[in-house]
Amino acid sequence: MGKKTTILTFLKFMTIGLLLVFSVYGVSLYFINAEAKISTILVSAASSLKPVLEEITPIYEQANPKVKITYNFGASGSLEQQLEQGATADVFIAASAEHIEILHLQNLLIYDTKKIIAANRLALVVPTSSHFNDLTRLTIDDFIDLTKDEVQQLTIGDPRTVAAGKYAQEVLEKSGIWQKIQPKLALAQDARAILVAVEKNDTDAGIMYLTDARTSDLVTVVKISPTDLHSPIIYPAVVLKSSRQQKIARSYIDFLGSKLVQDILEKYSFKVS
Repeated sequence: MGKKTTILTFLKFMTIGLLLVFSVYGVSLYFINAEAKISTILVSAASSLKPVLEEITPIYEQANPKVKITYNFGASGSLEQQLEQGATADVFIAASAEHIEILHLQNLLIYDTKKIIAANRLALVVPTSSHFNDLTRLTIDDFIDLTKDEVQQLTIGDPRTVAAGKYAQEVLEKSGIWQKIQPKLALAQDARAILVAVEKNDTDAGIMYLTDARTSDLVTVVKISPTDLHSPIIYPAVVLKSSRQQKIARSYIDFLGSKLVQDILEKYSFKVS
């Protein structure tokens, strides 16, 4: 009986041990599944929107605690090319309708989700410390002044990939000076890089979004481009067909059109409807 009791006791403890293991494993599974319920969406967005999107993200996430937003900022053309080549994203926000239409033609978008969230303007700027905005010396007041011999370098976005650069080229072409200023051009990789070049006084002048220019005391706006010199500067947002979180992506775009976000966009000098 003593031997049988020992075996029964052993089996009892082994069973309890196994139950504990399964219990702990079950708790582990619960926490893993709980974490898995957090949904992440990736937004590929024009770099000129970076300050706004970084400000609104905590607001959206607080209202949607099971959602996390991540960003891939860059030049609209570069982002478009990435998506064409198979890069993943849930939402694309470009600084030009052209890049949206290119992806639409390739059947990569849920086109009925497209929403124009803001518009922008283009500005001719110089470094605040530059002698070009000192009235006792040389001046740059308008685009035509960029042809002066004293102006040795003009920074714009690369028109091939940067929407701000494409708009700048249109302004310079319609002003009749595109060919004349070719030797002076320095091409930036995205809209924010133009701002950095002017801030650091690495260039005599730059053509950038007004919204970027107004974020820095190191930059002086000398001319806002008339809108008839360039295509409309608009920011369409759209959901990608490849998105695995289409419901959340749609919700995010709806959020971008809310009054709260529109007010923040206006604070950064974007134009809203």
